[in-house]
Amino acid sequence: MKKITLFLFISISAAVCNQTFAQMNKDEVQLVQSIWGMEKRAIITEYMKFTEAEITKFAPIYEEYAKAYKSLGEARLQIISEYANSFTTMTNEQADVLMQKYLKNNADIDKLQLLYYNKIKKEISALRAAAWMQLEIYLQTMIRAELQSALPMIGELDQRIQH
Repeated sequence: MKKITLFLFISISAAVCNQTFAQMNKDEVQLVQSIWGMEKRAIITEYMKFTEAEITKFAPIYEEYAKAYKSLGEARLQIISEYANSFTTMTNEQADVLMQKYLKNNADIDKLQLLYYNKIKKEISALRAAAWMQLEIYLQTMIRAELQSALPMIGELDQRIQH
C-alpha cells in the first residue's frame, strides 16, 4: 500500500510543485485535481476493501466530500501560488493576509472532514469511517509535506544572499 501511495505521491507532487512556481490557471488546477481524484479513489477502494453494501453507502457520500474538498484544494493551491509569486518581496501585510487565508483553509478542511466522517460513520460504522479518515489524512499530509518542502521558507532567500 505504501509503495503504491509513495509512487502516486511523487508523481502528483512533482506535477503540483511544478505548477506552484508558475502562474497557475484554473484549468491547470482542475487537471491536477482530476488526476489526483481518480487515483485517490483507487487507493481508497484498494485499502478499504469495501463490501458491496459498504461501497453502495460510501460512494455517494465520498463523491459529495470529494466535490466539496476540490474547492478547498483549489483555494489552497491558489494561496500557495500567491506565496510562490511573492515570497521574495513579501511585506508584513502580505504575509499576514496569506497566513490568515491558509489557516482558514486548514480550519475549513477540518470542518469538512468532521462533517463527512460523521456522515460515513452513520452509514458504515465508526471503525470503518475512522479507517477511511485516517487514510484521507495520511494522503493529505503527504501532499502537504511535499508542497511545503518545495516552497522556500520566508527569509530563506535573504539568508542565502548574505552567506
